Amino acid sequence: MAVNKIEIALKEALKKAMVKCNFVEDYEINQITIEIPKEKSHGDYSTNIAMQLTRLLRKNPRMIAEQLIEAIDKEEANIDSIEIAGPGFINMFMKKDALTSIIKEVLAEKDDYGKSDAGKGIKYNVEFVSANPTGDLHLGHAKGAAVGDSICRIMSAAGYDVTREYYINDAGNQIYNLALSLYARYREAFGLDFELPEDGYHGQDIKDIAVKIKEEVGIIDILVNNAGIIKRIPMCDMTADEFRQVIDVDLNAPFMYLKAVIPSNDQKRTRKDH
Repeated sequence: MAVNKIEIALKEALKKAMVKCNFVEDYEINQITIEIPKEKSHGDYSTNIAMQLTRLLRKNPRMIAEQLIEAIDKEEANIDSIEIAGPGFINMFMKKDALTSIIKEVLAEKDDYGKSDAGKGIKYNVEFVSANPTGDLHLGHAKGAAVGDSICRIMSAAGYDVTREYYINDAGNQIYNLALSLYARYREAFGLDFELPEDGYHGQDIKDIAVKIKEEVGIIDILVNNAGIIKRIPMCDMTADEFRQVIDVDLNAPFMYLKAVIPSNDQKRTRKDH
């Protein structure tokens, strides 16, 4: 399990000093706060433990800090020097070896460095990007991909069971309106009357796609209908949604793509008439 071994060593040393000073009989090291000061002049690490103990000991925090400094085993904790700052902060300056020893661990453990079992296999589902299929990709999606993937990697390294999900929202009213919008623009590309749905998509991208379909597919001469499904379920057991799926594929779908083909054939007939 990857932990900050320097911080753990400092907490253990402070705990022993507290016991040695008869401040406590025992103390949870997780209750000891160790921070890295913003100012380098304030040490490599700092703690406010003296102020935390003030209420318990009913003493001035600087007096508590002085006693802790006297009692702490600097050699065991790899501390080079200690000083008191402000109302009772204890600032610790570490030996160079203590700060550079971590490099050897990183080189030895390689990709396994930093991994832990803190998550204990708890399952998480992380959804990210999930770009709306009715619109273009943009920089925000790229940012979401980087952030989402990073979160998943960090959580996996911390022992969580992470599932990555890209939700493809390609169903429902938005796709229906997209299809109707594209169909309207497709008719427009052939110079025919068209009507955009009230909740349709009016962007230039829909126009461009319609023109691209016209240019790449051209006029369709023959249409083969091979769509069809069957639900091998007794009618008394079939739900309305299941029956609706059969109708959508076997009847509504041919109706829709026949309507889509008609504009090109209308244009073809118009050319022949002229």
